[in-house]
Amino acid sequence: MTKNRLANEKSIYLQSHADDPVDWYPWGTEAFQKATTEEKPIFLSIGYSACHWCHVMQKECFKNTEIADMLNRNFVPIKVDREEHTDIDEIYMHAVVQMTGSGGWPLSVFLTPDLKPFFGGTYFPPYSIGQHPGFLDILRYIQQLWIQKREQLETTSSNFLTLIQSHLTLPAGQSEGLDYQPLIDRAVASLYQSFDRDNGGWGIEPKFPPNLVLPFLLHYASVFNDARAKEMVEKTLVYLAISGLHDHVGGGFHRYCTDRVWHVPHFEKMLYDNAQLANIYLQYTAHTENHFLKFVGKRTLDYLISELYNSEEGFFSSQDADSEHEEGKFYVWEYEEIKNILGENAESFCKYFGVEKEGNWREFSIRDKGMAKGKNILDHKYVGENYNNWKIFTNQYFDFLPHINKLFSIRNHREKPLRDNKCITSWNALAISACIKGSIYIADEAYMMIAAKTAEHFLQDYKKLGFLPHVLHNPKIEGFIEDYALFTNALLDLYEAMLDDRWIENAIMLAERMIHQFWDSEGVGFYRTSQSIRNHYRVSSKPILDHQEPSGNATAAMALARLGFLVNSEYLDMAEQLCQGYYNWIQRVPEAFPAWLDTMLFLKCKPVECTIFSQGAKLLPAPMLTKMYHSQYPYFIMKKNKDIAREPRGSITLFCHNQTCSAPVYNIDEIIPAIKNLTKIKSI
Repeated sequence: MTKNRLANEKSIYLQSHADDPVDWYPWGTEAFQKATTEEKPIFLSIGYSACHWCHVMQKECFKNTEIADMLNRNFVPIKVDREEHTDIDEIYMHAVVQMTGSGGWPLSVFLTPDLKPFFGGTYFPPYSIGQHPGFLDILRYIQQLWIQKREQLETTSSNFLTLIQSHLTLPAGQSEGLDYQPLIDRAVASLYQSFDRDNGGWGIEPKFPPNLVLPFLLHYASVFNDARAKEMVEKTLVYLAISGLHDHVGGGFHRYCTDRVWHVPHFEKMLYDNAQLANIYLQYTAHTENHFLKFVGKRTLDYLISELYNSEEGFFSSQDADSEHEEGKFYVWEYEEIKNILGENAESFCKYFGVEKEGNWREFSIRDKGMAKGKNILDHKYVGENYNNWKIFTNQYFDFLPHINKLFSIRNHREKPLRDNKCITSWNALAISACIKGSIYIADEAYMMIAAKTAEHFLQDYKKLGFLPHVLHNPKIEGFIEDYALFTNALLDLYEAMLDDRWIENAIMLAERMIHQFWDSEGVGFYRTSQSIRNHYRVSSKPILDHQEPSGNATAAMALARLGFLVNSEYLDMAEQLCQGYYNWIQRVPEAFPAWLDTMLFLKCKPVECTIFSQGAKLLPAPMLTKMYHSQYPYFIMKKNKDIAREPRGSITLFCHNQTCSAPVYNIDEIIPAIKNLTKIKSI
């Protein structure tokens, strides 16, 4: 069978569609010119490798020769990997949400030849089922619209694109002197009011791990000794760790759960989720004597390294939800299977993890109105026992580790879910930062070496290409604002832990290009795409909303704030300009902007500046940094003393905060009292 154009693409998601009978084009001028020349509408399909319903629609629709023939004759079909083109995905996802009230993947959008959207949705079955329209009928409907009402579609889509542009580039103000504290306090109060005390986290189904809310609340709890904020963090971390969202056998977390009690996951595993969750679990170890959460953090980090890390490149982006064409097959268990593996230990294990003979995974879909498959998701929380009792629960969990390891050895013989081998810059930056936290809290320099080696791969690409790519070794797409901002923060983390000047020099280099290429020279804020890309497309966004990853502008503000305290106050001024400029948007629903709030908290409370003397440098990264972070103050700026001759003899460091400095510190046991005295933190 002849392959289509996608066979030549680097993305394994696009390559997986190379055998489709659909005459797919990748996103680019060839497809646009064909649509213009032949006066055909574009069908744009956006998905990603780990997306279960993307695979379903491919099998049902894009492998269907009747549908393929309809697409090929009357449309120009374009397939996009959303993880490659987050900019394109953002624009058309926003369009579909505006059209239908919801979004998701696969994203299915119909465009005019000049790329203006006029109709869209997500997953469509091949043929109509009751009130659910089938894809073939939709294609026929769109074809008739295009023939009979093309002029009307052109006008409507132009107006619609103008609306999208206004939504994606919210204007920033020129405010000064606004106090962040009321905004921060209001967000914490709102989060406390809406907190799910029975299950942890926020919201109803589908329920995502609160990757960004947890660090903000932990930092708030640390600075203000706030018991409410600490309670929300602790409960959520515990409930996530004992739930079905957590892969108890292999480590790591799935992307989200389809229910509010964290029982049935959507089984794909994403690098960005696991990097951020490993980071917050490890950070929390400074706030508890219980070893369970540290164990979960380490195991999550080790999962990333064992399953997604390639030492010659970096961290791959995801693991699929499906294996052997079945969602979750790799992860679930039958009662008899566990009984055969564990023998006399099976009964207590099954009771602890909620395993049932008839299965505890119950599905609901259009086809199956509710069913039990005999499959089980390991989920202690599903049992409904007293998981609030930390000591009892964690002691029991560690007792079951030998049995978990037995299941792991058996599971390793199953067919593994496919890995997507893209090394995305922003997600690798999150993994680098998590590895650095691992080196500090676990006191294992192997994590630091992985972080440094990964950073070098991307910096080598920068030196070859003259820009930071969005995907390692892919020169077609320059990195987006989130790539530059998160990677700059990762380099600052490396400098903090290693005090090697090359990391700060490269951080400055990236920040300067970020400002030059992405900053709005006529207003405030960073665009998502560089100037050269903005010249080619009608819509350019300024991302400020935090989702599962921090928004590009919030992350850029944090990077600039950190650089401002380290090297140049002009960067600090720009960070303030961003936070002040978007203050009025954030104050509408402040709890929806946790990464911004974290940056505002950093600016409000200011970091502890730590000057490392030559004797102190010998203690990096552990045990010195470990002691510093166990002070529970969240923000530090590390500086290497340049004037060795003027160091206090025998001292290792000096701390300053808010223009007040401690006495020289001579041994690591003095570190925590010195920091707490400066910041007025009491033990939480």
